Amino acid sequence: MIRWTGRLRWMLMILSGCWFLILARDYAGSWNDASRLAMVESLVDYRSLAIDHSRWVSTGDKLFVDGHFYSDKPPVIALGLASIYQLIQTLTGISFHENESLVCWLLVVLGMGPPFLWAIWSIDTIGESLGLRIADRLLIWFSLNFGTVLVAYSQFLNQHFLFFCFLTILLERVFSAMWEPKEKYFKDSILIGTCAGILYGCDQAAGPSLVVALGIYGVLTQSWRRNLTIIISALPWLLLHHIVNYQIGGSFAPANSNPDYLKWPGSAFHVGNMTGVIPDRSVGVLIGYGFEMLIGKKGFIGHNPTLYLAVVGWVLLRKASQNPPLNRFLEMIAIWTGMTFVAYLLFSNNASGACLSVRWFVPFLAPGYIVLMLLLANLPAVRPVLIILTVTGFLLGLSMVLRGPWTQRMLPGYWIIQGIGLAAACVTWYKISASLSTRNLRVVH
Repeated sequence: MIRWTGRLRWMLMILSGCWFLILARDYAGSWNDASRLAMVESLVDYRSLAIDHSRWVSTGDKLFVDGHFYSDKPPVIALGLASIYQLIQTLTGISFHENESLVCWLLVVLGMGPPFLWAIWSIDTIGESLGLRIADRLLIWFSLNFGTVLVAYSQFLNQHFLFFCFLTILLERVFSAMWEPKEKYFKDSILIGTCAGILYGCDQAAGPSLVVALGIYGVLTQSWRRNLTIIISALPWLLLHHIVNYQIGGSFAPANSNPDYLKWPGSAFHVGNMTGVIPDRSVGVLIGYGFEMLIGKKGFIGHNPTLYLAVVGWVLLRKASQNPPLNRFLEMIAIWTGMTFVAYLLFSNNASGACLSVRWFVPFLAPGYIVLMLLLANLPAVRPVLIILTVTGFLLGLSMVLRGPWTQRMLPGYWIIQGIGLAAACVTWYKISASLSTRNLRVVH
């Protein structure tokens, strides 16, 4: 059994890798990834941050600064992808000019594949440390890989998928550090700080929110030496992000937060619909917008039904737990999730635009599935509910994998599939409710 348990993680990695290779696309599917590819091509082939000469300069996701066009995407991710593209050129001589499709596919595979496999490894590491049965670890793996929006967002280059990957790696190290000997603190702190620094520049709301949540957690639970190590490890990535922003827009703030840079002929964006500006609307409209992003036709929880159980599970775990380190961990992920949601609630009005569900919230899957594993470990009776919601997500995923992430159309049978799945989950919850009392829940690790 021990030998099989050890081999399981490698098997899951191989299966996820094969699935990822099948899903990876060899072209730009939208303005979003075209803008990122334009910056990668310009950095390597033209040695410039400006994308004027790129084949993807026609993308709508761009800024016009001092007579030049620039990508409006986070620069640190593009710099990393540019390094991979440069390596491809050096080793093979292949460039976008010779074989655009192959290079696009390789950038998806090499740019997003390794972080994804590391994230899968991290998820299963937590599952094993919690003592989950092999069947439960397989359930979590299947649910995450086939029953969530990851089946769509793993197809094209995007920072939201990468944010999920690096956040999963970070949270696993933070979680595991609660139980590991202090000798490993230094190595873990460097990894946590590096991931936090990269994520800071990945998303203008989720990144800074993570730094705040992680900072609060560090102050409450960690020594000053460990916190200092994390800060030092994160600092180079934070500085790189702001330095490149300054080179593009003359400000340390994100260049895409300046409405003047969106004023170019044919631009689809303006101060009325850009993200980062508080729209003028009533409280009722604001509340409705929040529900739309969570459970409406673009609702993120609606497209990832297992998160319904994760929300309930967080409440049960936090109510029952008398473990201070675990309580701080649960509070940290709640602070980050809440701050990110509120930031986009207040500073946007388009639910992340032309995409499947709400792409800004893809990273929410990382804490969501950690909560699900904690719930399974401490309250195994919820397993049938998780299975039902996983099947519901899988049925929705059949359409998601075909349509990809850059679609505005509602999934076929979205309300019917979700309604039947939720009804079945609620009936099952009612049947097992006697064993779901928090009096019977003893939070363990």
